[in-house]
Amino acid sequence: CGPDSSPVEELAECVLAFNAKPKKGIALLHERGFLSEGFRHKDAEADKEFADYLAVVQKHGKKEWNAKFKARKDRKKRRKALMEQGLSYEDAEAKLGPPEQLEHGPAPQPDASSKHVRRGRELEQDARTIARLLRQSPLFDLAVVGEFIAEPKQLNHMIREEFVKTFNFRGLSIDAALRMYLEAFRLPPEAQQIDRCLQAFANTFHSQNPTYMNSGDAVYTLVFSLIMLTTDLHNPLVPRKMNLGQYILNTRDADDGDDVPREELERLYLTISKRKIAMSGRDSGNQVSLELWKDIVHRSRTLASAGYVDPAPHLGALDRDIFALVQKPMLGVLSVVYSMAKQEHVVNLVERGYRLLASLAARLGPSAGLEAVV
Repeated sequence: CGPDSSPVEELAECVLAFNAKPKKGIALLHERGFLSEGFRHKDAEADKEFADYLAVVQKHGKKEWNAKFKARKDRKKRRKALMEQGLSYEDAEAKLGPPEQLEHGPAPQPDASSKHVRRGRELEQDARTIARLLRQSPLFDLAVVGEFIAEPKQLNHMIREEFVKTFNFRGLSIDAALRMYLEAFRLPPEAQQIDRCLQAFANTFHSQNPTYMNSGDAVYTLVFSLIMLTTDLHNPLVPRKMNLGQYILNTRDADDGDDVPREELERLYLTISKRKIAMSGRDSGNQVSLELWKDIVHRSRTLASAGYVDPAPHLGALDRDIFALVQKPMLGVLSVVYSMAKQEHVVNLVERGYRLLASLAARLGPSAGLEAVV
């Protein structure tokens, strides 16, 4: 881009650089002024401190989880014995009394003077900016996004946490929320990368739906079972498919020592058997999913203010009026082509048209046309 390039063009240049090499793209964002002046992409000492702190936190969390798991499993065993004597579930619970409150001591807190804490404060706004940008622009390579947010370094960790916060999972079923999440990037191949991405999802889903299962760790266990179930049922290289009884057996005690309700497991098994969970991002399939539509509308409402590039100064006076006139006809054309398309490349082009239209709606408004399609 030349010296007279608009911020929109400069941002597109940054995205393309990111797709080629994320570090280069982040550096270009900084150079072009999209990130704070004091932004530093790399700090080996702070990354080492951060990794050590996370290890301590995880060790404490594992100890706490083990104690809660053992207590819940023991309570379940005693409840089962009472129910075998003829008591109802409610009467057995009443006889057992309230669950024991376990004391594990306070969670480890970082030293406020440590380098990674200071760096975390410095990176907070920039991490939020980058995360929202990764969610807002349809130009990003989803495989590159997945690899980037799954990295263990402090900046990547913070961006991953901010990235998952941009989703609205409230009131969604666990499988619908997971599909929405995995529309936004391609799940990387390595086990530790997958673990980081799914743990971030599980913690956020549980924070937004606190009555669904006992903890974020329990949600993670169930989510991982859904990934494995999808692979088992839909991979042609797996000759003997898992049946419902086997799936229920495999998820025993999954809710931190409690069992996930059978009706929920039956619903999940039936849903996954009919439609696999895609793990390759929004460009991998040949349909626009309901989860993607809901997410597009949510982003058009909540991410427009992220404002890495405020388009207002660069828009003509009539741009919003023109968009208001053409939005519905454009949706109509895309819908007709989509309903008739049989070639995968045509379907992919229509999907790209939908995403670009949603991006325009986020900047120019309104999103009513998109909601009508949903």
